[in-house]
Amino acid sequence: MFHPARSRKIACFYKTLAGAGVADVITSLITVSNQAGIQVLDDFNALQRNAAAVQVSPENWLPWNFRE
Repeated sequence: MFHPARSRKIACFYKTLAGAGVADVITSLITVSNQAGIQVLDDFNALQRNAAAVQVSPENWLPWNFRE
């Protein structure tokens, strides 16, 4: 598991600014999911399985709103 401070230290090594941004979002989701007591893989799998619903109303799929 990456610690957010560690992620910031290595962010300058990503090939593009967009890649660094994506990594930052993923790291943030992992951190928030862990703090909310959510299994990260369950959360990410639910996002992938329900991609269409996530695009329609992403606010319902934030880690603190996640329920199976």
